[in-house]
Amino acid sequence: MMKTRILLIAVALLASALFTSSCSKADFLEGTVWHCDDENWESDLFFVNKSECRLLYEGGIIGGDYSGDKSNISIRLYNTGEIKGTIKGDAIKCTAVVYGNDGVSLTFKKKK
Repeated sequence: MMKTRILLIAVALLASALFTSSCSKADFLEGTVWHCDDENWESDLFFVNKSECRLLYEGGIIGGDYSGDKSNISIRLYNTGEIKGTIKGDAIKCTAVVYGNDGVSLTFKKKK
């Protein structure tokens, strides 16, 4: 009886840990910095934690939040716009709609 109870508790803890890790946002980005130096656009993208990011653009910092998985990302910049794209290796290819532009195609590269 006691062994069954311990086994059930262990299984419940394992299931809880797996559920928590599978429901996390794009936490593999947490703490990373990405740089874009495309024509007419230079910026850095900082992933602060599991859901917050900052875009350093035209001398200012724009706060935002993000979600995604290993291959897709969606960034909502507070009161400014959005960035949506795909992640492949050390590059994020995306379209940025910021300050009312029509959508600029950009590539951010991970800083080492």
